[in-house]
Amino acid sequence: MTRLLFDGDEQIRVLQVQADDRFGGGELWELLAGVRKIHPAALVFVILGGDALRWYAALPVGLRPPGVEILANDRHDGAPLPAMVDGLPVHTIDDLDRGLSATSIRQALRAGRPASGLAPKVADYIRLHELYAGEAVAPDEPC
Repeated sequence: MTRLLFDGDEQIRVLQVQADDRFGGGELWELLAGVRKIHPAALVFVILGGDALRWYAALPVGLRPPGVEILANDRHDGAPLPAMVDGLPVHTIDDLDRGLSATSIRQALRAGRPASGLAPKVADYIRLHELYAGEAVAPDEPC
């Protein structure tokens, strides 16, 4: 889906990762821990939107893998983002916003509305694979 979103953008390269038992059940922290196992010396970043970063920073420390730096898309549309998580800096990007928000896309799809601004190929992929259908979300978890 990420590859479809950035199709044709020569500045962004999306690598295909083969999921295996190192990635556990697919939760964010399991994926990051799996990347650590595959590339133990790599500088690992996780890219999050502002609401997801606030949620991630509030997780219990044991759920956040050590040594992961955050790259956050700051839309300046909510509370200020934390400057650090687990003693590592949070890097912010202010100029790459394509006007899309995972939270607003999921909310629209759950409500049965089309997600505005979503590339048609990505919308078709979501519909074909029934992503987010019936997905339950805790009130304090970003969509």
